[in-house]
Amino acid sequence: MLALDCYAELRPPNSATYIGNERFGAAGIAPVWPDSAATGRKKIAAYLKADYRPLESVLRALDAQYATVPYVTQLDESKRQRLQTDHLRLSPAPLDMMQLTQECDALICHAGAGTAPLFLEAGKPVVLLPQQAEQRVNADRIEAMGVGVSIDR
Repeated sequence: MLALDCYAELRPPNSATYIGNERFGAAGIAPVWPDSAATGRKKIAAYLKADYRPLESVLRALDAQYATVPYVTQLDESKRQRLQTDHLRLSPAPLDMMQLTQECDALICHAGAGTAPLFLEAGKPVVLLPQQAEQRVNADRIEAMGVGVSIDR
């Protein structure tokens, strides 16, 4: 698994052993993708948070160009229904991460220590929208390796 030890540069040499990131299993539901074959749209997975201020702008941008299956944590059902479109199928529950890594073309997330590395290990590029300091450090390391892009609002 890709090691993204966000504290590596702060730790004295040989002071600790980095074990790695947590692994996600198939605990979530299967993604229901919009019909991308008919439109030729790439499949984008997204794991975002409802309190992310530019959430609706990000979802509208995805809807304009991609077939997207986002899961938005703590999003109420009425808002989920309102944001749903033909090309944007917001999941009502967490998704099967292993299945997503096999089916999507890329991932958009907040640069958490578990989600981004899982998709990178599967060879999928990531677009990172960090919200807090540790996510920002993860995003910087991923971008420095050339396997993702960080967009800091």
